[in-house]
Amino acid sequence: MKKYAVPIFAAALLAGCAIGPPEGVFQVKPEQLTRRQTETRMYSGISGEGVFIASANVLQDLGYTIDKSESDLHILTASKTRNATDGGDVAMLVLSVLAGKPAPIKRDQIIRVTLVERPVLDSDRKEIPDKRYVRVSFMRIIRFSDGNSSFQAITDPEIYTGFHERLSKSVFIEAQKI
Repeated sequence: MKKYAVPIFAAALLAGCAIGPPEGVFQVKPEQLTRRQTETRMYSGISGEGVFIASANVLQDLGYTIDKSESDLHILTASKTRNATDGGDVAMLVLSVLAGKPAPIKRDQIIRVTLVERPVLDSDRKEIPDKRYVRVSFMRIIRFSDGNSSFQAITDPEIYTGFHERLSKSVFIEAQKI
């Protein structure tokens, strides 16, 4: 048993050295920066707790159910389920049945939201009172009639703009204790 231990260890060590991360995997791409800017806004005049409450209120107003709220970690997740079938899916199903090979169609979709709130820091890395960043991201999980699923990031800037406009109003209301 001992005579095999050293060659196996050496082979594992060499294999570990030969395999590394793909080239450029840790480089930030310009579209990632654009997406982060679309997802993030700064809010003033309110505490982290106030932003958290305002964010939860906006999501609930939009029909989301709060799945998890970790105020200590400044993370909130929410979701809602919607029908995903459209006219094109029905037409494809009819054509595929006529061809003798029924194709799966979209059954429903779960839209998931992740929201992270963090303080704004000054040049000395100290927290600026009553200034917070909020970053929100939307994705959808499409479930098909055959049991498969498809994951898709929602990148439409209008969705993010609309969310942040609503959150701005909610932050104002929360800050004024209206």
